[in-house]
Amino acid sequence: METDKRKRTGNVILEYGILLLIGVVFYFFLGNEWLSLTSDSPGYIYFTGGEGIMPLYPVFLQVMKAILGEKYYLDGAVVVQSMLAVVCTMMFVVSLKRRFGLKLWEELLLYVACMLPFSIYLPEFGITHQIMTEGLTYPLFYIYFLFLLNFVMDRKYSWGIALIVMSIVLMLIRSQLMLLLLSTFTAYIYVVIRKLAAKENAKRFIAIFVGVLVVASGTFLALVGRNLLKIPQFTTVLMIRGFFEADYEDKDLFDTPEMQEIFEKVYQAVDEKEYRYVYARQDLYMWQELVCDRIPAAANPEIGRYLEEHPESGLDYKETIRKLGGTVLLKHFDRYLYHTLRLMIPGFIAAVFWQIGPIYLLCHFIALFLYLYAIGGSVFCLRHKEKSPEAEFMLTVVGFILVMIITVNIMFIGLQRYVVYAMGIFYCAAYLLFKELVIYVILSKTNLQNRIWKEEHEEG
Repeated sequence: METDKRKRTGNVILEYGILLLIGVVFYFFLGNEWLSLTSDSPGYIYFTGGEGIMPLYPVFLQVMKAILGEKYYLDGAVVVQSMLAVVCTMMFVVSLKRRFGLKLWEELLLYVACMLPFSIYLPEFGITHQIMTEGLTYPLFYIYFLFLLNFVMDRKYSWGIALIVMSIVLMLIRSQLMLLLLSTFTAYIYVVIRKLAAKENAKRFIAIFVGVLVVASGTFLALVGRNLLKIPQFTTVLMIRGFFEADYEDKDLFDTPEMQEIFEKVYQAVDEKEYRYVYARQDLYMWQELVCDRIPAAANPEIGRYLEEHPESGLDYKETIRKLGGTVLLKHFDRYLYHTLRLMIPGFIAAVFWQIGPIYLLCHFIALFLYLYAIGGSVFCLRHKEKSPEAEFMLTVVGFILVMIITVNIMFIGLQRYVVYAMGIFYCAAYLLFKELVIYVILSKTNLQNRIWKEEHEEG
């Protein structure tokens, strides 16, 4: 017995050692750049309070600065981000191994799959080497999804509470992750329905759910009402989506000479850069122009310059941006919806596969096959088995991707790095579903052979 215990301990040490070694090599040493700074990085480093910058990442950088000093704190941030990625992805695959009874080689396979979102900018640099919020949100998302999976499958209150807490933490790091509140709400609805069907303390669960929802909604509305919390990137998104759809005739939508003059200046600046919809490509790669996040760089200086030269106008800078973008967006709302739908297609592709220019049409068919396999295979398992955790896992991933793509493209802008969070998890679920389907086919064939053999011997 003591020998078996030592053997199990040795196996666990070997398992964790291999995972740790692979993780350190991938997250620390792959990529040409150790430290990557982008145009958004100064906003986090100096905490400029720009729109859409949530507080936790700048706080994280300041803590690193207090510990390591001015010279080394960004390097320290890279080390922490990379180590966090190792730990979070390890926790996720170890949990999958225990839930689904995986062998070590299968665990390693899923571990490699979990690295896919972190590789989208390789060979230049890994995600954890960027001074960007993704350095924390990509790893921590695996903990969020672990809580989500446990909540959906086990339907326990503790996982539901942990899920809400993790949603709030991630939202306070990155504004786009407000979508996690919606995916969490969807998970609660699903669990309530399952509890009602199974009559498992459904009334108590609904009471807790309603109580949490009321408290969370009241707190959110109170913070918004007191201007302590603002809808992230709302002004910027209005400018981007509005002036992408703008026509010169839209100047007449404004009823004051000042607003008309500002509109004309902004329109000319955006049009000169060819950022409007009329210049967008009409092929499959149209999404590159639809994600036109460069519009504020051309438009905002024109607004600032006009207000500085005409202080008598009494116009507020941000309110002017919101009025310009919002008015034009409402005027062309039908075109905005069309372009948003067009943008969702590459979003669904990027969530599970790569957007490769020379074979981009093929990428559409590959992504379509992956989704049909995920949904069709899951439905097949659920119809032929009383319980299929693999199918439930797969449908949870697909459901999250659906919520993510719709929310990101309607409320924000569908950049690739916004929609790849679940890519690695999708392939983990796809493997487990494939394994389940193969086992079902083998068992079905074996049962058929046994039945034929039995019938033949009975006849004999």
